[in-house]
Amino acid sequence: MSYSDDQRFIASDDALARVLDGELVMLDLKSGTYFGMNEVGARIWEILTAGENIASAVETLTSEFAVDPPTVREDIESLLVQLAERDLIKPVEA
Repeated sequence: MSYSDDQRFIASDDALARVLDGELVMLDLKSGTYFGMNEVGARIWEILTAGENIASAVETLTSEFAVDPPTVREDIESLLVQLAERDLIKPVEA
């Protein structure tokens, strides 16, 4: 799935997430399943669930991790697909 640059997201009510030592631990309250994300995944989660759009997330992550924008965009899209499949994150309708 592909999202527009101005797409924003919110965390699902069933997603309980905490960043610990740079990594994110998430509990899916509906299924009881735990997920872990590395530093990049945790940062993507923080940025997007703070109300930033995809374009802003790409810009921020590109500067923080010295990675090219297409790679960052691909990483964001990949994580969003996984989270959306589990209903842990939801797009905000404009």
